[in-house]
Amino acid sequence: MSPHAISQAIYCIQLAEPLSADEALARWFAGLTICTTARAGTVLLTPAIDQPALHAILATLRDLAIPLRAVRHVPCPAEGGEVAALASLFADL
Repeated sequence: MSPHAISQAIYCIQLAEPLSADEALARWFAGLTICTTARAGTVLLTPAIDQPALHAILATLRDLAIPLRAVRHVPCPAEGGEVAALASLFADL
């Protein structure tokens, strides 16, 4: 595979502040899973996306002045491995 090939991955975007339950705000993140955990706070999980799509999400967060704590990359799991991959994201948050 070329180092410049666009591959898809799941991303876990941990926010530095809680995301409000504002319906209008939720529309900005349609297609993402919004999770709230006791330790990590608000986390956005993407479906399998490429780098340009990730940058669009990060630009939206920037434009809305929502600070980030972390962004984690997880290679797309093999079929049926989604639960294990998502569980690994939260293991050390």
